[in-house]
Amino acid sequence: MYREEFILWSIIALVLLAIPVGALYTAFNGKYLDGVYLDDRGVKTIYIYGWTQEDGGWDPSEIVVKAGEKVRLVIRSMDMAHGLQIPDLGIDTGVIKPGYEYVIEVTFDKPGEYTFYCSVYCSPLHYKMMGKIIVLPG
Repeated sequence: MYREEFILWSIIALVLLAIPVGALYTAFNGKYLDGVYLDDRGVKTIYIYGWTQEDGGWDPSEIVVKAGEKVRLVIRSMDMAHGLQIPDLGIDTGVIKPGYEYVIEVTFDKPGEYTFYCSVYCSPLHYKMMGKIIVLPG
């Protein structure tokens, strides 16, 4: 009797574990898991993904950092050519082809909001390719 109960409870536990793991895999397959990545110098790395499929846009479309903090932005194009431009900082990545990335390190000196756009016309959903970086006081 104990052996059958053990097997039954083991199967139930595996099923209950497989459901959330499967859901997480499905939700984040091809994307990123939100988090802060620090290199050995303490530089925060933020991955920004651009695509026009479905709703299109940048992911994340809102980034929060502190003034004076050095940030590495890794911009990746997921489906077609994109480019990221931050006019207030004079930053323009140029064309980023699908599967490639552009890496830039930025230190935001003063608090405020910095809007970023796609600088390459990518599709009829191009107008959705915008976001903002919110810089909080350090």
